[in-house]
Amino acid sequence: MANLTEKSIWETGIYQLETTDPVEGGAEGKSNQQAKQLANRTGWLKKQLDDWVGSLIIWPTSTPPAGYLECDGSALSRTTYAALYAVLGTTYGKGAGTTASTTFRVPDLRGEFIRGWDHGRGIDPDRAARTDRGDGTTGDKVGARQAAVTKSHHHIGLYNSPYLTGRHYLYGFKHNGFNPGIGVGAFPNILAGRHDNNTAKAIKTGDTGGNETRPRNVAVMFAIKY
Repeated sequence: MANLTEKSIWETGIYQLETTDPVEGGAEGKSNQQAKQLANRTGWLKKQLDDWVGSLIIWPTSTPPAGYLECDGSALSRTTYAALYAVLGTTYGKGAGTTASTTFRVPDLRGEFIRGWDHGRGIDPDRAARTDRGDGTTGDKVGARQAAVTKSHHHIGLYNSPYLTGRHYLYGFKHNGFNPGIGVGAFPNILAGRHDNNTAKAIKTGDTGGNETRPRNVAVMFAIKY
């Protein structure tokens, strides 16, 4: 008795044994053809999974599926997770202290939005200023980070000088406790300030919004294949 030789190939069909088939053993015998084809399919599927080590998935529960780890920045053993270490290396850093030489980290994607690598395309205007991904690498590189920012903009206010030449009133923003002076009694709650003789005066609008700038979103887990 011997083991059949398997190949990592996708068999397009599985042979169906018929009652009229002769009993033929051996590597190429009809009696073993079905088992050999199924083994080849299994080998092909396993290779596909092995080739996907390091790939990310979006997972809808708080526990990652079998064969995956949460992308939480954990330091992992280079021996236990050798296949994943072969893909990541220390791109995202390594453990601290005495474990630094034997561990590596997975990316920490908790609470983060992910963005396609600009790779020189020019869509990310601040790509050169991206910060350390974990191993000291910065700039336009996979894994490099960016802090939150709001795109530079301004708001337009209307001004008029209906009463005094050279005295301009800026309307549109509330400024409690400020007495703008002459001729603005009709606008006691919306006048922000005044500048005389074309001397600029800084005007600050009231604060609005929350703790960050964000689109509508749903929290999910990013997990990595090991």
